[in-house]
Amino acid sequence: MWVCYTLPEARQRLWLTSSEIGGRQYINGATAEVVTDLSVRVTPDCPALPPRYRPVRFGSDLWLGDRSARLAKRLGQPTDIYGPVRLYAYEKPQSRFDVSSILAVRLNGGRIVALYASHLTTN
Repeated sequence: MWVCYTLPEARQRLWLTSSEIGGRQYINGATAEVVTDLSVRVTPDCPALPPRYRPVRFGSDLWLGDRSARLAKRLGQPTDIYGPVRLYAYEKPQSRFDVSSILAVRLNGGRIVALYASHLTTN
């Protein structure tokens, strides 16, 4: 399941997602990207993000348009690099649960143009 929001003045789209594990109760994923189409429009299936939820940030300080140097300072070395994509993966058992988190960041011209985050806690 997903819900989409548009930030038209910033030419950005944000999708909040829930996998089978999240069901109808939890958001366990998010995708954000700069839309290259100059005519980004608010649509019924992707309305404007309400002002009370702005500014949007991942981890309170990363967002689209930030420089790659800020990403490196905040998260350090990525787990893997695939061309313009930096992948940060975290998997670790914690007490009786397994935690798995992924952040994929696409760069263009030294700036973040797309973010994909997923987090699962299972037992």
